[in-house]
Amino acid sequence: MEALSKKMKIARSLLISLLLLSFSQAAIDAEEPAKKENEKPPLPSKTFPADFALVWDKVVEVLKANDFPMASSDKDAGKITTATKKYFRILSANFPPVEKDYRDTYVIQLSKAGDKSTRVEIERKFEVYDSKTNTWVPGDPHKEKEGLSEEDIFKAVQLQLAGAEK
Repeated sequence: MEALSKKMKIARSLLISLLLLSFSQAAIDAEEPAKKENEKPPLPSKTFPADFALVWDKVVEVLKANDFPMASSDKDAGKITTATKKYFRILSANFPPVEKDYRDTYVIQLSKAGDKSTRVEIERKFEVYDSKTNTWVPGDPHKEKEGLSEEDIFKAVQLQLAGAEK
């Protein structure tokens, strides 16, 4: 009888331990998606095989060529922030015309990535005007297919650098 009682106690302890372990794992699993949702994806970046001063000048040229004036720039810190650029697309030529309004702002960070290479990182703030709420809301530039993409900027800088080598 006493041996049965000991076995029952051991079985009960094992069962309680297993239940606690499974609840603990369920709590950990529930936290992980929340962490992943709050994590920002890495910003688009590209390293160019050229010195910092040259890449800086070419990034500034690309921004000017695309009518993005600088709101602020600090060459020592390697940071350029563009002024917000507003633009629109006409979706319907019927009367009254239907248009969609957009605006873009870029924060570009340059940093030395070696003796003769420079890393460029671009943060883009793309917004769409919501006429129902009369506010600017975050938009998806890839879905809207509007504006100057980060990849477009990288390609333009690469072309400018290739022209500077000649």
